[in-house]
Amino acid sequence: MSDDRKYYYLKLKEDFFNQESIRLLESVENGIIYSNLYLKLCLLSLRDSGRLMYKKALPYDEKAISVITNINIDHVRTGLKTLIDLKMIEKIDNGAMYISDIENLIGSLTSEGERKRKYRERIGQEKGDLKEITCQNGTLSQICPGKWDIVPNLSTRDKRLEIINKRLEKENIRKENKQRKEVSISQINNFEMLWKRYPIQKGKQKAQEAFLKLKPNNELLGVMLNAVENQKLERIALANSGNFVPEWIYLQGWINQKRYLDIVKTKEEIENAESGRASRKHLRKNSVDSTIEFCNELRAANKQLREYVTNNIEIIDNTDEINKH
Repeated sequence: MSDDRKYYYLKLKEDFFNQESIRLLESVENGIIYSNLYLKLCLLSLRDSGRLMYKKALPYDEKAISVITNINIDHVRTGLKTLIDLKMIEKIDNGAMYISDIENLIGSLTSEGERKRKYRERIGQEKGDLKEITCQNGTLSQICPGKWDIVPNLSTRDKRLEIINKRLEKENIRKENKQRKEVSISQINNFEMLWKRYPIQKGKQKAQEAFLKLKPNNELLGVMLNAVENQKLERIALANSGNFVPEWIYLQGWINQKRYLDIVKTKEEIENAESGRASRKHLRKNSVDSTIEFCNELRAANKQLREYVTNNIEIIDNTDEINKH
C-alpha cells in the first residue's frame, strides 16, 4: 500500500544566518531568542503557506505562541515587534501574521512522490553514464571494435557542461550578493553611529534612506560625525553669549542639504565677535553722552547770552531817559 501523505520541510540555505535581516535580528538584545522564535514560527506556518492561523481560522495570540514555541511570553512580545519592524513578519488587520520570505523556505513532497523522484534520478544518472555507439545503419552495439566508431554522448556532455556553468554563475552571483549585503550592513552600522549622535531623533527611516543613498565612505563619515559635534559646541557658545541659536533640522534634511559642510564658528570667534559688539556699543553710548553734554553746555551759553543782551538793552534805555531830562 502506497503512502501518499504529504510532508513539509523548511529549506535553509548555507548562508541563511549570514543574511542581513538575520544578522540584524541577532545583533539586538535577546536576538538569538528572536531568531529561534522566527524559525519556530516558520515551521508553524508551513502547512498554510506562511500564514500563522490556528486550523486556518483563528489567529495566534502572544500567549498561544509562547505555549507552542516554549518561549517566555515577554520575549515573544518583544520578538514579534522586532520581527515586524524588520519586515520579516507582516501582521494584517484580522490578527493573522505572514512570514514574509516563506516562499523561499518551504518545501513539500509525498513519500510516494519521493520514491518516484529518486527512481527517475537513478535512471537519468545511468543514462548519462552510458556511451552511445553509432554505426553506419544507425543501430547501437557494445562490440564491433575496429568496425564501429565508439563516440561519447555529446548531448549529455554538453548538458553537464551547461549545468556546471550554471552552478558557477549562481556561485558568483551568490558571492556578489553576499559582498553587497556585507557593505549594506556596514553602511547601516555607520548610520546608527551618526543617528545616536544627532540631537533630533525623528524621521529615522527617511534619514536612513538618505544616508544609504549617499553611501559615505569612512572619510566622509568622519567629517559628518565631527560636523555634528562642532555644530553642537557652536550652538552652546551662541546660547551662552546671548545670541540667536538656530534650530536643528531633521537628519534627512541635514544629509540632503550637506549641512555637514557648513562653516562653524568656534567659541573664541563667537566671544571675540561679542566683545567687538560690546565695545562698539560702549563707544556709541559715550558719543551720545558727549553730544548731550555739549548740547546742554550750548543751551546754558545761549541762556547767559540772552540774559546779557537783555541787561544791556535795559541799561541803554535808562541812559536815553536821563539824556531826555
